[in-house]
Amino acid sequence: IADTGSTICAFPCSGCEQCGKHLDASFDFSKSATARWVPCGSGNRCASCQQGRCAYVQSYTEGSSISGSLLEDYVSLGDEFQSNPPVIARFGCHSKETKLFYTQRANGIFGMAPSSNGKASILEDLFKDKAHVDSS
Repeated sequence: IADTGSTICAFPCSGCEQCGKHLDASFDFSKSATARWVPCGSGNRCASCQQGRCAYVQSYTEGSSISGSLLEDYVSLGDEFQSNPPVIARFGCHSKETKLFYTQRANGIFGMAPSSNGKASILEDLFKDKAHVDSS
């Protein structure tokens, strides 16, 4: 789901017992050789911490919410024919979904709002890779 009202980009984590049934498979952290959980600590802009990881909670006006842990991994947009280079980006891995997030068929959310209160967006992560992106 594209969301212009938040900065969070997040998907259900594999093993999530409080996540609905979606079109695509959940994100399986163990299958990525490059993923790393974002640890709590200064400089990581954590809103809260859970089990030593940066945690997130995002609630929406209609009453649904998502929560989980933040991770960093390589992300690329497009398909294999476009040859877009992957860049390191931060996104969320849900451990809980409620209401519409639980019942919707789409996997997760792609927040495209400008950053605020120190919360960077995945788009900012992608565009700060000056070696691969010419944003001028």
